[in-house]
Amino acid sequence: MPYGAGLNAGAGSVAIDAGGTTYTPGVKQRVKVTVTDPTQRKWGFQLTARLASNSKTRAGVLTAADATTQVLCAGANTLEVPCNANPVLQYIEHTLSGSKTTAVGAGETFEFDWTPPATDVGNIILYAAGNAANANAIESGDNIYTTTLTLSAASTTPPPTTTQIISHIADGARWKTTVILINLDSVPAAFTLNLWKDNGTAFPISLTGRGTLATVSDTIPVGGSRTIETSGTASALTTGWAEVISSQAVGGTAIFRDQTLAQEAAVPLLMTVGARLLLPFDTGGLSLGVALANPSQTQSTVVSRTLRNSQGAVISTDTVTVPQHGHASFVLSNPSSKAEDQRGVLDVSVASGQIFALGIRGNNGAFTSIEALTPQDPKTKVISHIADGARWKTTIILVNTDSVPAPFTVNFWKDDGSPFTVTLVDGRKLASVTDTIPVGGSRTIETDGTASALTTGWTEVLSAQSIGGTAIFRDQTLKQEAAVPMLSSGSTRLVLPFQNGLDLGIALANANMTQDLGITRTLRNEQGQLITSDALTVSHRSHTAFLLANPSTKPEDQRGVVEFSATNEFFDLGIRGNNGAFTSIRALSK
Repeated sequence: MPYGAGLNAGAGSVAIDAGGTTYTPGVKQRVKVTVTDPTQRKWGFQLTARLASNSKTRAGVLTAADATTQVLCAGANTLEVPCNANPVLQYIEHTLSGSKTTAVGAGETFEFDWTPPATDVGNIILYAAGNAANANAIESGDNIYTTTLTLSAASTTPPPTTTQIISHIADGARWKTTVILINLDSVPAAFTLNLWKDNGTAFPISLTGRGTLATVSDTIPVGGSRTIETSGTASALTTGWAEVISSQAVGGTAIFRDQTLAQEAAVPLLMTVGARLLLPFDTGGLSLGVALANPSQTQSTVVSRTLRNSQGAVISTDTVTVPQHGHASFVLSNPSSKAEDQRGVLDVSVASGQIFALGIRGNNGAFTSIEALTPQDPKTKVISHIADGARWKTTIILVNTDSVPAPFTVNFWKDDGSPFTVTLVDGRKLASVTDTIPVGGSRTIETDGTASALTTGWTEVLSAQSIGGTAIFRDQTLKQEAAVPMLSSGSTRLVLPFQNGLDLGIALANANMTQDLGITRTLRNEQGQLITSDALTVSHRSHTAFLLANPSTKPEDQRGVVEFSATNEFFDLGIRGNNGAFTSIRALSK
């Protein structure tokens, strides 16, 4: 026998990973075949899918996912024939370039896609053979391993769906909106995106590469993403909101762009919010646009609006009605001209149900989105990026979301974890700010941005009460702003979408008091295929920021997802740069 010790006689193995032991009829799933052997260094495989009830009948369709695999077809006599749309038998195996030579014992994993039959055909068996070779260019000394994996049809009971809301979209008259969705699940994620006008009717929009649609349905591969972009060419402006429906874990953001002013703002996907939301305002030379979305399909909602100043004193109260399944937007009007009333909090609430809200802060030509706040856990919170000096400045706005006065401490930290002494607009030079926010009130901490050198870092906010807030860093030369959410928890796995041609700045903060953090950075394209992976270290109490680099020039790799993973919690923020505009992108937890 020209091979090694005989079939399955070596010290290695071949394994099939289909994401579980079930299949969903007609739904494509990613399959991985891993070949290992501690004594070998070159790898290959072959797999076929057959009905358990008849091993001579093909089950589903195999598809190569990249250049490392190829599909072969055969007739009933198992002799190879050219592939057609309905082959009798089908196999997938390594290509010449896919059969890599590695370090001894490293093993190799091959990935490809398999689409099961459109109906439940009973159990399906995947048969695989793995070749663990010694790379001597002949068969002697190679080991062959075989295995099978039996898959049964998943339950026909449809899984529960979740609906997430994008509280503002805009298209036409210089505006356009881009929706970026990411699969956070371990299986392919089918989704439906519905677009709605202000009055609750369907909102057909001209979408780049998709036609004019009010509903988009698609499936995001594991590790992948989808981008839905309006053309922005309509002569008249139309606004509204959107909902994303899926049975899998899907996250993302929407970005609406003023193409004339080259300004962008991001809108998060939200699953639930509540009956009461808070937005900080500053009408002393700034503006606050507010977008409200009512997802109820049966009733309009009356939204109460209460303005309070930074001390929590009421300025005014009124109401606005949002149609059923509709949307309303307005620029906040402050009826008071008193100096003490120019900063404070807008409180929006409904008597029943939920209301979704977004704030758009306008600052002398720049605008950025402000996430509406709900009551926060009384625990230490992190702002993962601040910047001051060399044209940059940072403003931190804190809101008391509790029912009692909220004492707090804000600590500023440099990249290296040492205290970050900033100069505030009132002239104080501090690395720590302590104050108390009255019930219903707010506090604004603003650096003066006059230092000649740029210093970056991160911030923590400590309080025994419920406090929410945001930080806004501003490029005073380009007149651009981006908001940084204040987060009570990070994650061990965080993802951000990227698109070449646009910049993606990344900020990472490790708030751990004692432990340095090794973080793995992995880039995958929209189809979830690996582009590159490397590692970096962020020391304890430290921060780093960098521009994402994509080593691939392949067209299919120019959009995708960057994932950061570590053994302990960390914080992450993305800054998307788009031809002069930049906006912040909230990192999503997997």
